[in-house]
Amino acid sequence: MTGRRMAVVGVGLSFFAVVAGLAVMMAVALGPVNPLMALWVAVPAPAVFATLARTPPQHRMLRGAAKVYLIASALATFALWGAGWMVSGQLHEGALARDEKLPKYDLKVTDLTAETITLRTAVDAKYGGPQVVDGLWGLQGPSTYCQVTGGERHGEGTVWRTTHLEGQVKVGDRVRLDSWVWPAGAAPAGPMKAVTYRSPLGEFPALKLGDGGDVWAIFVHGKGAGTRQGIRVAPLLSELGIPSLFISYRNDEGAPASADGFYRYGQTEWRDLEGAIQYALDNGAERVVLIGWSMGGAIAAKFLYTSTLAQHVAALVMDAPMLDFEATVDFGARQRGIPSLVVAAGKSVSRYRYGVDWSSTDYVAEAAELPVPTLVIHGERDETVPLETSMAFAQRAGAGLVQLDSFPDAPHVASWNVDRQRYEETLRTFLTKVLK
Repeated sequence: MTGRRMAVVGVGLSFFAVVAGLAVMMAVALGPVNPLMALWVAVPAPAVFATLARTPPQHRMLRGAAKVYLIASALATFALWGAGWMVSGQLHEGALARDEKLPKYDLKVTDLTAETITLRTAVDAKYGGPQVVDGLWGLQGPSTYCQVTGGERHGEGTVWRTTHLEGQVKVGDRVRLDSWVWPAGAAPAGPMKAVTYRSPLGEFPALKLGDGGDVWAIFVHGKGAGTRQGIRVAPLLSELGIPSLFISYRNDEGAPASADGFYRYGQTEWRDLEGAIQYALDNGAERVVLIGWSMGGAIAAKFLYTSTLAQHVAALVMDAPMLDFEATVDFGARQRGIPSLVVAAGKSVSRYRYGVDWSSTDYVAEAAELPVPTLVIHGERDETVPLETSMAFAQRAGAGLVQLDSFPDAPHVASWNVDRQRYEETLRTFLTKVLK
């Protein structure tokens, strides 16, 4: 073989080794049972290229086949990694990175009377507007907050009945709907007291409602939601004589940030919940009830599976819990029409790029280890977290340990808003039973 041919073969083998290495990394991240593994059976095989490239000069077809094989393998591998890199970037922005974005006021007030307000999706809105569901909601603007009920479509607008709580709304204002119902700083069941507790990252802010009692309720909000999320059910807890602690966790606004600034869906945040429970125990609580929304459910589940303080938990309540981060990502990708091959690549790249351990955020798989009575509430119109994960969780837990209640018309973490009476009756009955 001439020196030139040897150099060409050497360069080709080096390039192919890079391609094979990337392919093996992707295969390892995908796992042995993934159908895409079949694609990598042939790719990490530089010996094929070497064998074909060393054939005599007259065997041009075989040498051509070697080049085609090399180019095709490289294109397939780099294309998949490129697509995976893009998807992993979207995952970083939408699910992992600390949420510091301003509220998106995607609705515009087009008409206003003494009792009603008409909203229309703003022409420059990046989203299609909220799901219109009858119920009780909060309406937030840059300098106002009010409650609205109903939600009847009229032409291109939606008419709501209003009850103003603070500020003024006028035609032309940009606003947004939320499910919190009460504005920041307001509480429907009495004054809130600001407190702090410690976790390994430092001091964390929380809000406390009520005094006394040997059973405390500790509320764990969803990603980016803040302590306001649980205030909706505060009157019920006060009625039952249960003090409430609305906590924060790492990467929340006003709370310590983790070194990477990423949400880890319970894998690290459970330590902050542990600090809050220790605070409750140090201040008179003997037992606690954990109430978690969305990602807050994942944090509560991880705590119960891991912490030595889990013995002090009397019951768990979860609303639309994100109990399987990977299943939630797959669910969202299907709604957006992203091909499963590209999603798989994105999840694989995220493992290397951001250290995402998908199996460790699957709390459904560990449901048999659940140690306490649990109430799971989930809306059937949830477009963020699939109802199926809550159903699987209930099926895998110990017999009779999990009560699952689904709400037919409710979007994500909005079952209370859609049917407040049923929600509170369900929660009251459950807590009365497990705390007697």
